[in-house]
Amino acid sequence: MQIERANAPEPSQAELEHLEQLRTLVAHALANGKLSRAEMQSIQTLMQEDHRVTVEELTVLHKTLRQVLGDAALEYEWQ
Repeated sequence: MQIERANAPEPSQAELEHLEQLRTLVAHALANGKLSRAEMQSIQTLMQEDHRVTVEELTVLHKTLRQVLGDAALEYEWQ
């Protein structure tokens, strides 16, 4: 499903850098196919640092998850 936001402004350089930082953090956290509680907390903290979660952040999270894991299921490592 393609979602378009016709009136959405182009992201600023700071926003693009933030999205790249998020992409890197998520890819690193998922490298072993497992997600620890600390890794999940780091991702949430980065996404919520400006007190809002944007569509772009969710898109980066989803796309990075699919790029790293493909069709494999994510395993949680909470211990």
